[in-house]
Amino acid sequence: MGMHRVTGCNISEGGLQVCTDRLFALKSRLLVEMESPDIPEGIQAVGSVAWISPTTSDDRWCVGIEFSDVGDSALSSIRVLMRQQTRHH
Repeated sequence: MGMHRVTGCNISEGGLQVCTDRLFALKSRLLVEMESPDIPEGIQAVGSVAWISPTTSDDRWCVGIEFSDVGDSALSSIRVLMRQQTRHH
């Protein structure tokens, strides 16, 4: 399948919502690699597609990814992103 760049919209300890121009199958298992300027080492987690929703654009989808394997280091970094997300909304 290869790598596919998406834009994250919402993150929690349990998962991530992304917007993408690619339609993933439900229950697809994914390795998620996240980048943030505040976390130079990046974040990796394993998850699966829990839900899919079309957007107002014909060729875009919102996809919910439920994490199934997140290490302690990744979880700490996700919590940093969650705090940033809360401040920006």
